[in-house]
Amino acid sequence: NQIWLFVALAVVILCGIVYALKTDKIQAPIGKISLLVIAAGAIGNVIDRVVNHYVVDMIQLEFIRFPIFNIADIYVCVGVAFYYLFIHKDAEEADK
Repeated sequence: NQIWLFVALAVVILCGIVYALKTDKIQAPIGKISLLVIAAGAIGNVIDRVVNHYVVDMIQLEFIRFPIFNIADIYVCVGVAFYYLFIHKDAEEADK
């Protein structure tokens, strides 16, 4: 019953992503792609929440015990992983 809380949170995150892209806070192309992939996943989940009042999960792996998920979840996870591996980690190493 917290649909609008999740929608509002996604909108705030999307605004942050748009701000980061518009102001060139992220210079590396892989960083920009990562943010766009995260945004695409967030938008997909928001559409599901607004239209269906829940996120439609459709992928279930039978060979391992793993939560059911959807394509938007994959986008968010892959985007965050790429951002962390290629941008955040490089920034940490540059600070040392």
